[in-house]
Amino acid sequence: MMEPPPTKEAALAPVSVFWDIKWCPVPDDYDSRRVGPCIKRILRKLGYTGPITITAVGLLSEVPRDILEAIYSTGISLKQTFKSPTNMFGLFLDSFLRKSSPPSNMMVISRQPAYIPAEFSDFRNKLREKGYYIIFPFPLEEMASTHATPLAKSLWKKFLLE
Repeated sequence: MMEPPPTKEAALAPVSVFWDIKWCPVPDDYDSRRVGPCIKRILRKLGYTGPITITAVGLLSEVPRDILEAIYSTGISLKQTFKSPTNMFGLFLDSFLRKSSPPSNMMVISRQPAYIPAEFSDFRNKLREKGYYIIFPFPLEEMASTHATPLAKSLWKKFLLE
């Protein structure tokens, strides 16, 4: 599913995970306290050994308080947005590039943007050359095939259960 770090530099670099809690909510039958440890375990298993920070982002007023308390208790930060962004990846890519120094890794857990430019691979390669690495939690070809929320939610649930 996910790719291991492309270089030793990427393996050792910090990982910033931005989790869109609206489009990828905690599944009904899943313990909220397991989300953070699950993400970290998957990243470690792949070979990412740097520090990992996870931020749940979204309209937090729409998330049940017990879920927020549970995920916060595991070290996940909470970031309130005042409206739901349509392109969470683009929003956090810009912030990540301004606030992080290379080498750094970024993963955004959200639905795929409605449009992925044809030159995205070139852009990704240029970021890698500068020491910025993007980790995709779901295969791009699966996400790019549809913009539908049910697919994002089913891929997210599968990700958590693996």
